[in-house]
Amino acid sequence: MKCNGRFTRLTLWLPAVLAVGTGSGLRAAQPAGAPATASGPAGEACADLRDGLAASEKALKEHGPSLRRRLEAVTLALKNLETQPASAPASELAECREKLIAEQTGLHRELRFLESAETAGQAALDACESAQRLRKELAQFQADLQHKQVEFVAGDVAAFQSQLLQNQTARAALDEGEAVRAQRLAVLAGQIEKADEKTKPALVAEQFALQAETESTRHKRAALDAQRALLEARLAAAGEALRESAAGRPAATSTAPAKEDEADALNKQRLAEKLEAEARNRLGYARSCLQEVQTQLTRAQEAGRDTARLEHDREYWQRRVAYEQRRLEQADLQQRAARETKETARLREREQAGLETLEQLKQRREEMSPEQRRQQAAGFEEQAAQALEDALDLERRAEVAGKDIPPLQQLLPSLDAVEEALRQRLEQAVSFDDYQRLSNHFRRMRERLDAERQQIDLMITMTQNISFALMRQATLHRQLADLYTRCAEVLVPPVPSFWERNRSIINSMKILAAVIAISYAVKLAVSFIRRLIAYLNATVARGRFSVKRAGTLLSFAGSIIKLFVWLFGVVWVLNEFGISPATATGALGLIGLIMAGMFQQIVVDFVKGLDIIAGRHYNVGDFVEVDGKFGHVVDFNVKYTRIRTGSGQEFNVPNSRCLPSRRFPDGYVDNYVDLTLKSSTDEARAGAAVDPVCQDLNYRIEPIREVPALIWRFAGPQGRVTLRYRVRVLPGCDWVLKDYFLPAVQEALARGGIELAAEPTFFFINRIETFRKLFSRQLSEEEIVRETGQASFGSDADANASPPAAPGP
Repeated sequence: MKCNGRFTRLTLWLPAVLAVGTGSGLRAAQPAGAPATASGPAGEACADLRDGLAASEKALKEHGPSLRRRLEAVTLALKNLETQPASAPASELAECREKLIAEQTGLHRELRFLESAETAGQAALDACESAQRLRKELAQFQADLQHKQVEFVAGDVAAFQSQLLQNQTARAALDEGEAVRAQRLAVLAGQIEKADEKTKPALVAEQFALQAETESTRHKRAALDAQRALLEARLAAAGEALRESAAGRPAATSTAPAKEDEADALNKQRLAEKLEAEARNRLGYARSCLQEVQTQLTRAQEAGRDTARLEHDREYWQRRVAYEQRRLEQADLQQRAARETKETARLREREQAGLETLEQLKQRREEMSPEQRRQQAAGFEEQAAQALEDALDLERRAEVAGKDIPPLQQLLPSLDAVEEALRQRLEQAVSFDDYQRLSNHFRRMRERLDAERQQIDLMITMTQNISFALMRQATLHRQLADLYTRCAEVLVPPVPSFWERNRSIINSMKILAAVIAISYAVKLAVSFIRRLIAYLNATVARGRFSVKRAGTLLSFAGSIIKLFVWLFGVVWVLNEFGISPATATGALGLIGLIMAGMFQQIVVDFVKGLDIIAGRHYNVGDFVEVDGKFGHVVDFNVKYTRIRTGSGQEFNVPNSRCLPSRRFPDGYVDNYVDLTLKSSTDEARAGAAVDPVCQDLNYRIEPIREVPALIWRFAGPQGRVTLRYRVRVLPGCDWVLKDYFLPAVQEALARGGIELAAEPTFFFINRIETFRKLFSRQLSEEEIVRETGQASFGSDADANASPPAAPGP
């Protein structure tokens, strides 16, 4: 089965197309308000963009059909691969399927980005022409303004302000999209450098499509700048004309100036009313257009004519109707936001008045009688209770307002689904005419869907702002309740009880008691878990894992937990005395850094403790040699290791001094003593002489683990024989052999008249049979791992094995 993919190369023609479209990008980005004629830089930019659009359309027309044919072939090959019986190994079929899917994905991306480049070129040309038209309008407006040929009405100012706000929103959306594209382009640059020949074409196509969209965004921004310049000129002229008109009328009665928040709320209210009126007009127009399209569609269906274009128009106008209906909801949200802003300003005024009342009460308290103070304090307490009820009501309203956000957010995936369906319909076009018609419909529908996304995002933001405003009002009501309570306390000071006066001390004692209890609970939990693991290892697992290792990890983890418990307890105690947790944590961190510099040994011990845990140097219960001391490990924590020697002494050795270490998992060392006799006839007499010595030393010398025993016999030249005894002693107790065993054996042999061919020698090695197999390479890797695992669990398989039979002479 052959499964060779052929990938279309777009790297040859795309740079030329974009060079035509982007060659005048810098010339087109002129400052806002700078007029340009068709023969100027803007005219040249539009001409270049037309050339670029023509090149993009030509490239789409030339390369699009081949891409679609190849895509159909790949799709058909995939279907055949799924339906036909398997005639090749499963691995080869899977590899072929992956290649076909990868090629299909690459072709889809190339075709989509090719269409995207053409769409971006058209959008850039439209934006360039729009900017050119707006500059001409600005020049004409300035000329008409000089000749006094422009008139304004009172609603023009609000209308211009609304349009400026929409212009600012669109500009922010462009900036956000440009930032996302810039990040993607930076990622693509690195991916293209590392891509292979199969994946590189799709990445290059995406890069050029994003560059085309960036150029389109630049021209759209220029158009928005031109529109803003025109709107600002009209707004300034309208404001000046209305001020001159107001100066000619009699002045109204002077009133107090409005607060800044109230002015903002009034402005929002006017903008909302203007938006609502505009939305109603546009909604009526969209509904009439939709009704007309439906009528034409019905007639075309009855006449049997092609209804594709009418169905596209119906789909478009349905989106327009939904958009305008949401604009009415948007206007209602703006009105609600204006009301909440106004209410927030009123509450701030009440708060300021409450502060002034509090200061006045502090000054006039001595002038009032006790009865008057009690009456006014009762009134303030009622106001505080009412303010708390209002705060709770506002919090419930904020929660209800927050529930309106998820339905709006659920609209965004539906818009994505609609756009994806349109894109799939475009990709499945069977002829070029269908593709051209679907491409035009897709372009305008995508613009409409983008507008709906921006609208939904704005509605979500406004809903969140309303919820936040309600929460802010609730906070202000609580602050008012606190002010009223303080006023009542100024008039009738409360008398705190003993528990209230000493609340911080009592709570600190409770915290310390809880910390101590938790520390002991951690210690008991560690002990219980250790016993449970030992029980499970003995009954269920039957020695399959190391109890010592588990106990070491538990001991170390328990010490860390207790350390953190005490740190948190200190932070809570400081919080009870008015020091915030953030400040306390920062202070403790600073103190920790200072102590880390002053007491570096503590940090070193902690790090070495982690090294001991990670490197499995030793476990609790092991017999080890650390810092020149031999003994059992009875405890291990973040600072030190506790060693208990054979004499019963306990040493706390810092972890930094515990490396390097010597570990004895068995808890003893096998020493092999060789006695070489001159004559083999003395073997029985030598055994009879040495055995009492072994029995005596076993009872008398505590470091000897068991009775030394004869385990091997070697026959040598000239009738000599070597007897090997195994003497098991504690680690570091070589003196037992040098000072007791060897002298006692030599003395016993001398009394029996037994001559030695050489001085007695000894060496120590545990599991000598396993060592011989390892040294002679008779064990496989699996056997080595198994032997090592048995050794780590303290297996005595080799040590307790019966000695082999002595070979004959």
